[in-house]
Amino acid sequence: MIPFQLDFNPKDLTKVKYSQSQVDNNGVTNKTSVELPVIPMNGSKSMLLHVIEKFQRAINHMQWTTGPTLCENFGKQFKSTLEWDVIAAAHANLVAGFQLVVTAHIATKFLSDAWQRHKTMLQSIKKPFKLSPTERSL
Repeated sequence: MIPFQLDFNPKDLTKVKYSQSQVDNNGVTNKTSVELPVIPMNGSKSMLLHVIEKFQRAINHMQWTTGPTLCENFGKQFKSTLEWDVIAAAHANLVAGFQLVVTAHIATKFLSDAWQRHKTMLQSIKKPFKLSPTERSL
């Protein structure tokens, strides 16, 4: 199960910075950058999901539109890329292939019924009486 609260502090993760400049039709240079967290060696499952979420948000912001660009940049989110390189090699040419590779990578970290088990667990817990609906701690 993924804990309701993160088992790490996102601010403690090392970051990789991506930057790019584009010149529009009027000759104005627009600079875009984003910092994304890196999964440490033996990082937790929640770290993996956190990094994937941040990377998915950065895709549109940085206008990464090709499979090779996505796979290469996502590989930089791992302290050790050996595992990612093996998985990514098969589908690195298309954006849809990148999504398949990410899904396959997640599948290597979780049981096949993990989503259903997690959903069942979340549906079965009860809110403690003194906990307000806006609090995130259980």
